[in-house]
Amino acid sequence: FISGGDLGDIIRGGDGFECFRKGVAICDDVVRRWPARTAAYAARGAGRCHLGEAEFARGLDPSATYRLALEDFDHALAAGPGFAGTLCDRAVVWLRIGQAALKSGGEPQASLTRAIEDLDAALGSHPGHARALFLRAETRLLQGELRLAAGEDPLPDWRQGIADYDGTLAVDPRWLEPWEHRGILHFHVGSLEAIGGIAAGESLRRAEADLRYVVARGRPLARFPLASVLQIQGKY
Repeated sequence: FISGGDLGDIIRGGDGFECFRKGVAICDDVVRRWPARTAAYAARGAGRCHLGEAEFARGLDPSATYRLALEDFDHALAAGPGFAGTLCDRAVVWLRIGQAALKSGGEPQASLTRAIEDLDAALGSHPGHARALFLRAETRLLQGELRLAAGEDPLPDWRQGIADYDGTLAVDPRWLEPWEHRGILHFHVGSLEAIGGIAAGESLRRAEADLRYVVARGRPLARFPLASVLQIQGKY
């Protein structure tokens, strides 16, 4: 029997695309031998999610792989609907489907709504679940960008996203990615406030603080959004 952690070990062992395919094949075998083990479906769904990401990165269409991943997660959740980890995994697939639709000129909003529903359910059964909060913030960020592109107000989505990043960091303050993404989101909010004639100083100060925090802890790519924050503040 292969667990999600075992699958991760396989995935990290070599070329990503081939390892994902091998991991999914191993899960196929487990499901055939022990069809009642719902954890095998969850592990295969996670593997298919990663495989779909690898396909997308290669310029391939991941839609069939993502569809199979959703079927696996649906099967796993039918037996244990409150399992937060599997709900988060399914939300990632919905998020990736939305991102792929956005790139191809399709309609991503329905998929993003499904992602939010899964993450709300995960947090309903496991309040304070750091990964669920982080993923919901990521989805809110994208929803706000879509609203902005459509000429609508993105600030409600972005402020909810900031609140979820706050919640993530309250649970796991050592996780650097939420610090960085919260800083970028504060920058988006501050930039929009400045354009609208709203005092943006506090948002930009928070953006600067978050991005300086992650740069000082070894994430050099955060220097690029930090430079934009400093420029709009007149410090660069």
